[in-house]
This record gives sequence, C-alpha cells and structure tokens, in this order.
Amino acid sequence: ILHIGITLLTFLSDSLPLNDFLGLNKPFFNPSSSAVILTQVGSIAYLTCEVYNLNNLSVSWVRGRDSHILTVDRETFISDNRFISMDKKEKMYNIITLAIHEIKIRDQGSYECQVSSQPKISRNIELVVLQPEVS
Repeated sequence: ILHIGITLLTFLSDSLPLNDFLGLNKPFFNPSSSAVILTQVGSIAYLTCEVYNLNNLSVSWVRGRDSHILTVDRETFISDNRFISMDKKEKMYNIITLAIHEIKIRDQGSYECQVSSQPKISRNIELVVLQPEVS
C-alpha cells in the first residue's frame, strides 16, 4: 500500500505542481475582513477585498441589486465615474478596493467581490449608507 501511495503521489506531482496538488495555491479571502461598511451620504466608501494566492487571476466587483459588473481588475464597466477599482499588492496578499465617490442613498446594498478561479469564489460586502439628520 505504501508503494501504491508513493507511486500515485509521484504520478500526481509529475502532472501537477505539488502546491497545486495540495491546494496550497488556491485563492482565499481574509476571513477577518469586515463584511459591513458604514458610510454617509456625500462621502467616499472604500469596499476592500483581501485575497491570498491571487496569482494572475482577475477580481471583479458586482453590484447585488442588478448584478451589474462594475469593475474587473482596474478596468471600469459602468458609465458612472464615481466607481473606481484599486489594487495594492502586499507580500502575501492583494487588496482590491472598490471606491465609490459622492455616496448616494441608492448606493446602499450588497456588493460582491469575485475571484476568477475555478471554481469561482466570492465574498459579499454590505454597504450601509447613513443620511445625517439636522435638528
């Protein structure tokens, strides 16, 4: 049985890099990142997605209410120029940020950060927009 296991491991490691075989190169999100962002009307909201093992994969931001693809990597796919995607590469991970300028009440809702891995992985971030009250 030991010989069969070593032969199988040798076969798999010859056809795949060992890190891929062991699942060590698969992308994943920082589990401690905030899933709710509070902001107020007129300000800038920064929705961040911290991805480990991104390698050469793409990251998209999708608006939940209408499934509109807002950005893919640093490319914007919406005519509303308040939406900007930024990418910062750290040593172990990437921080992909969707900035929304001049926040409006209608911007409130769910936004999805998607990584183009197979299978696709995604993380939802809820944007809560507060309207300041004048008394």
